[in-house]
Amino acid sequence: MKSKTLKIGVLVLVLILVTGGILLAHNQNHKINMSGFDKYADYIFYRGDYNPKLKDNKYSGALANTYSKLTNDKKLKVVYFGGSVTAGSGASDGKYCWRSMIGEWLINNFPKAEITNCNKALGETGTYLGCYRVKKAVIEEKPDLLFIEYSINDFYDKASFERASMQFETIVRKVREELPECDIVTILVTDVYGAKSARNPDPEAALHIQARAHEFISREYKISTIHVGRALVNEFLSQEWNGERDDEWAIYMKDIVHPTDEGYKAYYQVIEEFMSNTLLCGNYGKCGIQKQKLPSLQSGNLLDGDLTFIDPDPDAKNTSITYPEEYSEFFTFLPENVGIVRGDNPEYIGVMKIAQSPDAYIEVEFSGTELIMLAQGIGKTNQYEVSIDGDEWKIKNYAGKNPIVIADELQSGKHTARIKTSLSTDVTVSGFYSSDSTKAMVQLDIEEF
Repeated sequence: MKSKTLKIGVLVLVLILVTGGILLAHNQNHKINMSGFDKYADYIFYRGDYNPKLKDNKYSGALANTYSKLTNDKKLKVVYFGGSVTAGSGASDGKYCWRSMIGEWLINNFPKAEITNCNKALGETGTYLGCYRVKKAVIEEKPDLLFIEYSINDFYDKASFERASMQFETIVRKVREELPECDIVTILVTDVYGAKSARNPDPEAALHIQARAHEFISREYKISTIHVGRALVNEFLSQEWNGERDDEWAIYMKDIVHPTDEGYKAYYQVIEEFMSNTLLCGNYGKCGIQKQKLPSLQSGNLLDGDLTFIDPDPDAKNTSITYPEEYSEFFTFLPENVGIVRGDNPEYIGVMKIAQSPDAYIEVEFSGTELIMLAQGIGKTNQYEVSIDGDEWKIKNYAGKNPIVIADELQSGKHTARIKTSLSTDVTVSGFYSSDSTKAMVQLDIEEF
């Protein structure tokens, strides 16, 4: 009997020791994970500090509201706003782009939360069009977390530091005004032309001018930035890489800027470190939700004066688009092509195809100082003829980037634009935007509020 009791006691002791060892190992691993990871620390700038309860942890301030909504509200909506690198161009499948992988990361790490990932990226567009799109694409979606990636397209748009700053500030300021609880993260990618400078040890000198502009506004608005482009060049490409589109570059990039699956994986790993540190390793406690304050305006003015979308749907109540009846055969409404962001919350109601013709024109009535056109299937080079307020027809040359500026620097007021594609190919139009620069927000000599 004593022998049996002894055996049972020994067995229980062994179980206790084994279980204790497992728990100890689990706790040790937990502690290691909670200490954070800094492999890509040189490329991640944690900002925030908008919650006064969070002062002790270097990661905590960046996504405090996101953490609270994931753990308390158990509900989070994420919007991804940017160009083709956010859309996933270059990936063999959409699930391999950084946006999709970060969305899956959130779902996997917070399984009890209802997470909605909303793709609002549009290739070939930068912050210029982003200013027009931000209300419908972002603000009306009411995200809790917003990723913005536009600097490389601002580079291709040849935006000056001042213009890139102004346009980027317009986007983030409008989001902060309407959604002060929304966390924002800026993503800075690279291309082959900026890769050599990305090896400069000075983070600012390693960025092209447009990325510096986005970094400047992000810093002033306490928005975290992740330099995934710099990380790719310095941590994934070999030190022997010579800055050319060679075989090594081709491992990570399909062309000059769009990542392959491996390139997106590299971008994801850097962003994943940021997400892990801020959401899994931050010491948040019961910090709650804090509304984020606005700094004083950094730019002389914003691109936000009476922005108006003009829908090409002929049945839309607010459409101001017409054409002479004799040219009706050249204009076709395509309801099957509705939405510029297919599959994720279509942003526009209608799409109109304009056929090539030497005479047929579309007429757009608008108010303001500027009119732009958003088109689909843009070729490398196109030409349009434009007449404003009945003046003579003028040729507009356009190459490879949305939006097309139809008219700008007009007197504030009502105008009529006539547009024809007689010198170009057929084009599908997703809509027009007008704005009035005289109604834009301008910089005032005031204290922070």
